[in-house]
Amino acid sequence: MRCAKARQNQFCGYCYAGIRGRSAWKGHAGGHAAPVKTTQEDYMQFISRMTKAPGGKLVAGPSDDTLAQLAPALLEWMTAVAWDDGKARQTGTVMVMTEGGVWKAWMHDRDAKVSSWVTGKDLVEVLTRMDLLLQNGQGEWRSDKMK
Repeated sequence: MRCAKARQNQFCGYCYAGIRGRSAWKGHAGGHAAPVKTTQEDYMQFISRMTKAPGGKLVAGPSDDTLAQLAPALLEWMTAVAWDDGKARQTGTVMVMTEGGVWKAWMHDRDAKVSSWVTGKDLVEVLTRMDLLLQNGQGEWRSDKMK
């Protein structure tokens, strides 16, 4: 969601701060709406959870029923070891920390070689925002820098 100024291609400081993940203002970009309830069918269409190991046995990534209820797309992104076509996939990485009274999470997609930061007032909000970012593809993903 964007405010009236942003819709008219004018600069809005509140929208800018929300897009950067620095703060969230209702009615501006990056503001948080009520969490959307998702079903397994909403997100399981992109990544396969099972893959064949070299020995021919099926190998599954770790599972977590609590995280599956709160952030199902995040759980799948972190644990899926193959794409739906069966090709190998590197799992995602998440690092969580607190700084200045704010929860922060760094998401790194090792397969696509991109990363993004998400912030929130508590850990549940951070997990929910990461899940929404993965479901709707929005957010600022930056490519890894080569040295």
